[in-house]
Amino acid sequence: MALSIRDIEHLAILLERSGLVGIEIEDAGQRLKITLHHVAFSGTAAHSPMNIATTSAGTVVKAEVAGIYVARHPWRENPFVQLGQAVTEGELVGLVKIGQIYTPIPSPATGSVVEILVETGTAIGFGTPIITIK
Repeated sequence: MALSIRDIEHLAILLERSGLVGIEIEDAGQRLKITLHHVAFSGTAAHSPMNIATTSAGTVVKAEVAGIYVARHPWRENPFVQLGQAVTEGELVGLVKIGQIYTPIPSPATGSVVEILVETGTAIGFGTPIITIK
């Protein structure tokens, strides 16, 4: 497990956005534990303008991290969203899997899902368009 300080900072940001207070990762005899003491989470996602694009087709949700796109949690039978489904701001619309960690993809807007731009299992990078909401 070779993590840079930037990787650790990014994990802490993801924890805070997710409303989690900590994470522990162990690999090949190395262990990393991150604990947040002051978590500010309002239930709606804070998005940077870089991760959202508004076009005539609607609001495009973009990946905030690189990893593997996952449309449903491994313990669920159905995907978080389907075409035509109504979503509210902050609602979970997918996950990005990074190793054994799942990071949430919350909806930045209220509307209906008009496009799902990537398939489950697709490797995505920062800024990859995921879903369009109108």
